[in-house]
Amino acid sequence: MQGAIAGRIIVDDGNVDLPSFDLEDIRVVVDEGRTSVTDEGGRFFVGGVREGVYLVQLDIENLPFELVPVESQIVAEVAGGAVTTVNFTVQPEYGFAGRVRNKAGEPVAGVRLQLLDREGEVLRTGSSDRFGLYRIDRVPPGEYRVRVDPNSQFAEQGVPQRD
Repeated sequence: MQGAIAGRIIVDDGNVDLPSFDLEDIRVVVDEGRTSVTDEGGRFFVGGVREGVYLVQLDIENLPFELVPVESQIVAEVAGGAVTTVNFTVQPEYGFAGRVRNKAGEPVAGVRLQLLDREGEVLRTGSSDRFGLYRIDRVPPGEYRVRVDPNSQFAEQGVPQRD
């Protein structure tokens, strides 16, 4: 007897008002054999699946760049005559970059930076390179403050923080 696997991609936006994401044409693979692609709502269906346990994978190649799956593989058990639901949760993550310069406008290398959330907790860290450039990735939507690590040699020089 055969069953099916159906589900959708769910965007966990953390209750932040975000633009809608294009969730169409994202491939879902069942045990590297059967495939389906999502519709405009991020829904998929794979029918005619024999009873058994399967690895269901989200192919992230066509997933919008700013969306990261919580899990890209889920084990699902299919029963005959039933539809097994498999949903993939994705979260938006962004990044930002900047340049650290001294008062003369010259780049400063090796400055350790901290990304603080609303409560003042350190969420991520980064460092400036030899050109003074830094980049912090995997940042969920929200409001943040960037500051020089208070334990670094540069903290005493009065390098400003930025909201």
